[in-house]
Amino acid sequence: MHFGNNGDEHPPLDKAQRIAYLIAGYVRNTLSEKERDELDVWICEKEANEDTFLELIDPKFQQQGLEERHTYNSSLAIEKIREKLQFHQPVTPVKSIRKWLAPLAAAAILIIAVMLYWINNKEVPVVSNDATTQLASLLPAEQKATFSTQDGAVYALDQLPEQILARADFELDTNNHFIRYKPGSGNAEMHTISVPRGAQYQVQLPDGSLVWLNAESSIQFQSGMNKQERVVMVTGELFFDVKKDPLRKFIVRSNALQVEVLGTRFNVNLNAFDQLPKVFLQEGAITLSSSNNPVVVKKLIPGEMVTIQNNKLNITKPNEEQVLAWKNGWFEFSNASIEEIMEEVKRWYNVDIQYETKINDRFTASIERNLPAAGLLDLLQMTGKVSFEYKDSKIIVKP
Repeated sequence: MHFGNNGDEHPPLDKAQRIAYLIAGYVRNTLSEKERDELDVWICEKEANEDTFLELIDPKFQQQGLEERHTYNSSLAIEKIREKLQFHQPVTPVKSIRKWLAPLAAAAILIIAVMLYWINNKEVPVVSNDATTQLASLLPAEQKATFSTQDGAVYALDQLPEQILARADFELDTNNHFIRYKPGSGNAEMHTISVPRGAQYQVQLPDGSLVWLNAESSIQFQSGMNKQERVVMVTGELFFDVKKDPLRKFIVRSNALQVEVLGTRFNVNLNAFDQLPKVFLQEGAITLSSSNNPVVVKKLIPGEMVTIQNNKLNITKPNEEQVLAWKNGWFEFSNASIEEIMEEVKRWYNVDIQYETKINDRFTASIERNLPAAGLLDLLQMTGKVSFEYKDSKIIVKP
């Protein structure tokens, strides 16, 4: 089965997936200004689109999706998406799509656009109930982080001692798992926010810039940030929404690279599967150099990504949704090896991986991250090319 856009044979499913992504981003408040405009254009195209949008953001509809999640059939759902969201034809009344769409709603994402597609048409094997139950016990990442002070003391952010909170130059939003620094007071000291495996977190820096930290990532900065430059040191993978300040550059440094901006949105990935540092620019402009070769500088425009290899800066134009999938709450894989996929699984579900043998097949899938590990791995098992067992706190990958 191939669920791509194949002309008249199948309607443009990729546009349906795009609208699902935009609506999900609207609910999570993760859309850029350009993406908000794109969603507005679609909503205004026809009254049926507006009705569908309002239906999908209804909390009652989301709850129904959660309750019916156990009845979800991915193959049937894909066929229904194909049938219903034909954007070159009139959209059917909203009430008529509630029944098939409801099982796709989960957590904050209203449509789980679950796409698992293959060039070769193979029968879908039945997934073991035991395997499903075991993998369902592996829950997705939590919103948690640790806080390190300049003197080396380390605390869990959700368990900070009262004496730290009393003199802190930040506020903790425990409901939304968010740390918000106050503007620089002049009493700056070095702070580090670290996110372990099986977690993620958000930070508002003293200058008002926003940072999303993926699993196994960290950011270090001066709590005051009131000097001529705004400098942060990072590890792992982070997304930055930098507040514009024409008087102060914003500089991101790591052992591999340095990025300079005034105000923009970009992703830094030092945890890539191929072990090559990457920086993707979503909006604005940035200049980037390798730490080992600072003389060579590249300037990026939106949609471009720099990969550092052998001190050389290589520019490409990747798929934006795939690069930023983690930040927007998705797993997005395109022609990926099982090792690449399981590296993400390891970080997100805080689990070790063991391979019984080499799997040479490649996989393409898209699924919402707020699900247990079974949500993604069951889909991969459906291909008949790979299977999984959870044993001794490890996921064992088998043919």
